[in-house]
Amino acid sequence: MLYDTVLLRTFVAICDSGSFTKAAREVNLTQSAVSLHVKRLEDQVGSRLIVRGARGVRLTEQGEVLLSVFRTLTISSSVCVRHLPCEDTKPALLGATLKMSHPRDERRSWEVLMGSVG
Repeated sequence: MLYDTVLLRTFVAICDSGSFTKAAREVNLTQSAVSLHVKRLEDQVGSRLIVRGARGVRLTEQGEVLLSVFRTLTISSSVCVRHLPCEDTKPALLGATLKMSHPRDERRSWEVLMGSVG
C-alpha cells in the first residue's frame, strides 16, 4: 500500500504541534479535515496511530514507527535533492518506496512512497 504524502504531512503536523487544532492552522485545513486525514491514514495502515487525551495527543506504537520512518525518508529525500546536479531548468524529481513490517505480525506490511521536487 502506498500512503498519501498529504495525509502523512498532516500526521506529522499533529505530532509536532501536539494538537489537531494547531496542526489544522499549520496545514491550512479545518480541524474536521485534519481528523478525516488521520482517519484515512489509520484506515490505510490498519491500526490506530494517535490517541487523543485531555493533555493533547499521544502516539501509539505504530504511530511512533510511522513518524520515525516518514522523518527519515523526508530527510534522506531532501539531502539527495540538494546534492543531485540539475543541468537544465527542470526541477530534479526523486522518489523512494520503503516497505515496513508490523513488529509482531510479519504478514502485515506497509509501503510508504515518498517524492520530492528540488
